[in-house]
Amino acid sequence: MNKQEVTSNLRSLSVIHAALCMGVIIFLSVIYFGLKPEKLEPTNTIFLILGGMLVLTGISASLIFYRSLLSKLNEADSIGAKFTTYRSASIIRYALLEGPTLVNSVFFLLTGNPIHLYIALAGVAILFLSRPTLQQFVNDARLTGDERRSLGL
Repeated sequence: MNKQEVTSNLRSLSVIHAALCMGVIIFLSVIYFGLKPEKLEPTNTIFLILGGMLVLTGISASLIFYRSLLSKLNEADSIGAKFTTYRSASIIRYALLEGPTLVNSVFFLLTGNPIHLYIALAGVAILFLSRPTLQQFVNDARLTGDERRSLGL
């Protein structure tokens, strides 16, 4: 796999990542600007605890699964095989970050508590910061020196 193929595949993964980010942002925007939920119960702490725990669990699980999948890579694997594993690990990571963010968005819709909105926005920020880059692929897939040179790095 040459640099052009890696860049093309990375661009496809970036489109998936952007779609997931935009989906959450649009959903939050519709809830906030369109539906304008009213605050129903100011002391409903079960949703706050559950929402916060879901985000923390999602972040932890995304890191654990991401690192676990990438740890299975061998130096003998081709760049194509490494990218396939990287893509799978990244998509799982994005899903584990997106899920709790959407749940907190629904909690905001149900309760009107702005803390859920802030938690969801923090989840969007974390999801956005995990966007795929060539340098991240090179580092996380532990490419060898020859593989880096074949990509022009």
